[in-house]
Amino acid sequence: QASSSTMLECPGTKFAHGVAGKNGGIALLCIDAPLIANAVTGVGLSTQHTVSGTNVSGTVVLDGYVLGPFSVSLSVTGATGVTYPSVVNIQNGQKTGVFQLQSIPSTAGCATVTASLPNGASTKSAPLTFTPAPPPMSKGHAFNFALQPASASLVWNAPSTIVGVVAVSGSPSVSFDVDHPDVLAIQRVQQGTDTVKVVMNALKSGCAVVSAIVDGIAFRKTLRIFTGL
Repeated sequence: QASSSTMLECPGTKFAHGVAGKNGGIALLCIDAPLIANAVTGVGLSTQHTVSGTNVSGTVVLDGYVLGPFSVSLSVTGATGVTYPSVVNIQNGQKTGVFQLQSIPSTAGCATVTASLPNGASTKSAPLTFTPAPPPMSKGHAFNFALQPASASLVWNAPSTIVGVVAVSGSPSVSFDVDHPDVLAIQRVQQGTDTVKVVMNALKSGCAVVSAIVDGIAFRKTLRIFTGL
């Protein structure tokens, strides 16, 4: 609060960002420096791997506050069937903006979510892996598809050997496919009494979607592969 003759100042390195009524007088609204945003400092996602068909929340973070309405460009590459806003609006006096991503159930792959200033001078990205939900039973045959070794983060090392195991009942037709064999190569398929195994070699950094096709129905898993983990 101040009289009409009092000079209002923000403490330290803070900047004045407006005034507000307080206790019958006025008070400055002060914000931290830097006042003007010049760069994107990060893209945060609610998860780095999601089941396709579900929502993912995101946040764009700037290095400072904005004056007036401000828009940051958004793009998603590396996976088809993803719906997202082309821009993220950041409100006056704020340094963050939120957005939502939506994928269709069949989306599979490793996406890159990128936020950039309108002039393209500053960009930041975040990875997002999409894996379709398991399919229903195939023609009355219950089945499951698991990877060994398992990875909660969907990340595997290269070079390494990864085994896919399909547990089946009955005698269904089982085959395997990989969309990027230069990243993950199928070596051999082993038929057992109640399992079918596929032995694969992780060759280099990249993304690969492996499909176990049981009686014509695909059970897909997305893998991120890195060298030197």
